[in-house]
Amino acid sequence: LSTAKVLEAMATGDFGLPEGCSVHYDLEVVDILSALTWREEGRSLVGYCQAYAVEQGRRPTAAQAWLAGYNPGSQRQMGWFGALDRMGLLEPNEQETARTFGDVLLGIERESITKSYKLVTLQAFLEEDGLGSGVTISRLAARSRQILRGDPRLVADVGDHLGDDEAEWQNYWRQWPIAAWTGELRGSDAAALFRLDDDSFKPRFDVPVPFEATMSELLAELVDYRLCRYLAQRQSQAGEWRLRVGQTNGRPLIWLGRERNNGLPAGEVSLRAEDQFYTASFVKIALNVLRDPVTPENRLPELLRRWFGEQAGAPGTAHMVFLRKMDEYYEMEPVSAERQGVGS
Repeated sequence: LSTAKVLEAMATGDFGLPEGCSVHYDLEVVDILSALTWREEGRSLVGYCQAYAVEQGRRPTAAQAWLAGYNPGSQRQMGWFGALDRMGLLEPNEQETARTFGDVLLGIERESITKSYKLVTLQAFLEEDGLGSGVTISRLAARSRQILRGDPRLVADVGDHLGDDEAEWQNYWRQWPIAAWTGELRGSDAAALFRLDDDSFKPRFDVPVPFEATMSELLAELVDYRLCRYLAQRQSQAGEWRLRVGQTNGRPLIWLGRERNNGLPAGEVSLRAEDQFYTASFVKIALNVLRDPVTPENRLPELLRRWFGEQAGAPGTAHMVFLRKMDEYYEMEPVSAERQGVGS
């Protein structure tokens, strides 16, 4: 297991042990492993952020890091803004806001997302300056519909509801993303970040006026990043997949994630990349071998490093490939920044 996986098991208590077995550890171990995780998973991301700041005179946004092939979500213990704070890359107002509202920002960054409409709701809320006094359900629903209509890739998440009349649309939006944010769908509002006060959608956290502008900017940055990531990872149609590049023992390979990517091949298949045909070996969890007709050597690490550089698949990166089923073979190419998401 990676250090991050061990930390996650410590946090959840789920070590996958047989019944009757338990694990005991000193709390000092958590601090030691957290430091190791920072070096292990953050190395590539930190290097990118620091180089970007030197070259551009400002830090990258989370979406910019994602589109450049790095994974802002790799620092789960401290979150994106916590990682930037540790790098010394936050402006003073950003640093103060990130430290004051760290739990809220981390909550937004970790919020479970299965469709885009929770993010669209939050985007609409921020555009309506809702941090201070909240936003009425009618205004929130109307602005959300405008956002959805402006991006055809998001329309599929709401089906035919965009054609509803105003009252039907408002009722639909109230029953789903708004209810999700307020905890109604979970049956408990204990961990909810937002609430309904009569007809207004409001945060459960108080943001003093001096913090409002910066807090709104930081939240908008997280929404932009998570929409980018959501669109990149959503399977576009049958026979097409976006797959994550990773590493094992320092060698890049492609993780399949079969639990969310239905229909992937198994065994050996014909695959084309860069106009070259290979025999590809799809095992249970990964595509780990590509062989050409000339040599028995595994060409996959060489190909992935040619596409993504020497850090292909390294911890802290977010490199992805696009796999498409053709009539008699599969085709693979690197996911470009344009294909990864909505931009920055």
